[in-house]
Parts: sequence; C-alpha cells; structure tokens
Amino acid sequence: MRHTKKFFCAVSAVFCAVALAVLLTACYGQGGRAASEREVSSVSTDTDAVSHPTSAQTVPDAVSHPSSAEPTGNGQTIPAVDPATQIIKNFIMQCDYYIDQGKMRVTRDYGETWIDVDISAAALQETLDFYGTSASIPDSSYYISADPGGTIAILYREIPRLLLSKDGGALWQTVTFDAADEVGTHFPFISRVIGFSSETEGWAAFGSAWSMGHGEAKIAYYTHDGGFTWEKKDLPLDNSSNTLTGMAFIDSKNGVLSLNDTSFGAAVPILLYTTDGGDTWTETSLPGDQIQSDAYVASKIDTLTFADGVYTLICGQGSDSNKKAEFQSASLAGPWEFVACYTAVVHTVG
Repeated sequence: MRHTKKFFCAVSAVFCAVALAVLLTACYGQGGRAASEREVSSVSTDTDAVSHPTSAQTVPDAVSHPSSAEPTGNGQTIPAVDPATQIIKNFIMQCDYYIDQGKMRVTRDYGETWIDVDISAAALQETLDFYGTSASIPDSSYYISADPGGTIAILYREIPRLLLSKDGGALWQTVTFDAADEVGTHFPFISRVIGFSSETEGWAAFGSAWSMGHGEAKIAYYTHDGGFTWEKKDLPLDNSSNTLTGMAFIDSKNGVLSLNDTSFGAAVPILLYTTDGGDTWTETSLPGDQIQSDAYVASKIDTLTFADGVYTLICGQGSDSNKKAEFQSASLAGPWEFVACYTAVVHTVG
C-alpha cells in the first residue's frame, strides 16, 4: 500500500511540474509578443532621419539599406539585405540613391536591389562638400531610368562632370561640358539639372551662384545620342536674380523651364516653355493663388508628362520638402489649371 501511495505521489509531482512549465511558457509568450509590439510602435518616423515602418504596418523591425560589408564592384547589382525593402515603398522612391562611407549606390526598384556607382571616395566627398551636405545630393542633379538597363546619369564634382552609364551600371563614362568648365571656374554652378525623355534625348542646365551686379549665369545643354555629346544653348533671363530651379522635356522639342520668382509672396516659379528644343522660350503662368497653404511655395519643376492630350506638370519645393502641386493643361502655353496638392515620397535614406 505504501508503494502505491508513493507511486501516485510521484505521478502527481510530475503532472504539476509539466503544468507549471506550460503555464510559464504561455505567460512568457504573451509577454514576449507584448514587448515586441511595444518596441515596433516606438520606432521613430521622423522624415529628417532614415524612415522606419510604423507599428500599423506588418513589416520586419529593421529597415534594410545597403551594408558597407557587402561586396562591391562596378556594375554589380546587390540584393537588399532583407525583405524589408520590398515593403517600404512609402519610404524609398522607385529611383533613389544611397551614400555611405565613401560609396554611392542607386536603385530603380524601391531598394530591392542596388547598383554600385563607379565614383571614387575623393570625388564623392568633393561633391558632398560642394553641396554642403554629408550624404545627399540635390534631387535634380541625378537621373535614374526606371527601365532595367536604362540610363543612369549623375552630375558631380565642383566643376560639373556627368557620370554616365547606359547599361545598368556595368560601364561608366565621364562626360564634360566645355562652356560650363569656363564659367564654372569663376562662378560655381550651384543649380544643376539633368534629365532624359528617352534613351537618346536629354537635357542639362546649370545656374551659377548669384552675385550682386552679376545675377546668375545660366547655361543649357541638349543631347541626342544618350548623353555622350551635348549641344550648348542660351537660357532666358541670364545674369538676372531669377535663378534656375528646374527643367523638364517630354521629347526633343517640347519642354518647360522654371526660374525663381523674386516677387513678394510668389507661390509658383516663373514658367517658360519651348516647342523648338530650347531655341526660343516663351513665358506662361501658373495659378499660384490656388495652391494650398501646406505647399504654398512650389518653386521648381519636378516632372512633365503628356498623356491623352493633356500635359501634367508637377512642381515641388526641392530636397527640403515632400509637398507637391499638380497642374494640367492642353497646351504648354496654357492656360494651366491647378489640380491638387499632395505629399509625395522623397529621398530620405542617406
């Protein structure tokens, strides 16, 4: 009988131990999940720093950016570190760049893959020093085609050079602008614009530092062979206080140019258009009085598109803001109609 009682006592002890273990595991799991949820919800979404997903999004805790430990090489397409970049399209533009530890990479797929830019650490640092930044360049100073293998073009160095790839980063070529070299030696070109409407047609524009009595020197260039050679043409309001802010074309002939309007309270830029490839420019106007207060100053052209007989012009505030204003017209000459103000994804990843 005593042996029977001992047996039942042993079984009871084992049962209690197992039950306690299960209870502790359940409590720990709930606490772990609660702690994890608290950690995710505390991640900062300050747009001045690297953006992270909020707790409302089902994403990994860390935002993926290229790691300095990744292998490098000209033209190497580097997979993102983890799947996070596939989900953070609200924080990385489709065509974006990343600068870190003397290296620059670009993406055309929201950061899922990155392409090495063939630029030396010294040339990159010279460029950053010229712009007065630690890890960013002006949003109009580079162009990245969204098409696989398409054009990548970056304006860099104090006296502007064009770093050009036509094969998705496998090969790079440095292109010079002769007249810009001459002027840029005396008046640094702080305003820089580069863009392409196709794999062959493109434009570049430069505006010097403004000075009393001299204003801003302006130069424009056009290419018809994909960026290897450039033709210089004059821009309107040269040597004036109306400084260059943007330029965009839909083809080799039709485009627009934006200059800073120095009038008191101006909400939109001075807008000029061309239909002959930049040989002549004519001023038109935008209805700035209709822009909402949160995007009150839309001083530069971001993009110009044409579809179904309508031109759509997006104006922004440069690299310092994500506010945009949209206008539409059946003609570059106008009249232009205000469509909406909205918040867009801008460069934030470094």
